[in-house]
Amino acid sequence: MKYTIGQIQEVHSLGDLGNLDKKIEALAILTNRTIDQVEEMSMNAILEEFKTLNFIPSKTEPKFVFKHLGRKYKLLTNPLDLKAHQWIELQEIYNGDIIESLNKIMALLSVESSLFNKKRDIGKKEFDKRCEDFLSLDFAIAYNYALFFSKVYPELLKATLSYLKQEVESLQQDLDLH
Repeated sequence: MKYTIGQIQEVHSLGDLGNLDKKIEALAILTNRTIDQVEEMSMNAILEEFKTLNFIPSKTEPKFVFKHLGRKYKLLTNPLDLKAHQWIELQEIYNGDIIESLNKIMALLSVESSLFNKKRDIGKKEFDKRCEDFLSLDFAIAYNYALFFSKVYPELLKATLSYLKQEVESLQQDLDLH
């Protein structure tokens, strides 16, 4: 079964799914049923269906180009391609909880491809719309890309630190010469 980012975020917000009420609510969210419909099921059926839920996609190969809501997107594969404002926004958006921020992270790190494959920056209004649209994005696309980016992101931090050290050393040398 496919889940959307929005569904996963809703289930995540429930917290621990240890008690029956939360299992029922999670099952309703993930199967697009109402809580009343799930409560009409037998206990055995609820628990059996809950066991079959699988949040982790079986294929973990990232998809860097995808279509969503009739638009084609390309995900950044090289963190060094991030513009300064994207880097700053990524720091602001990522609040320590990737699931909570996943639709925003995906919106920030994706570029809409046009007919002529031109890439363009988007304004705040368009970004907010993309964040809203990405709530219905297939979670598997986001999950696999997040795995990829989680491997690249630390390397970007190291590269940034190294670059900043070089710049500081260069500035220090310039100051020493004067």
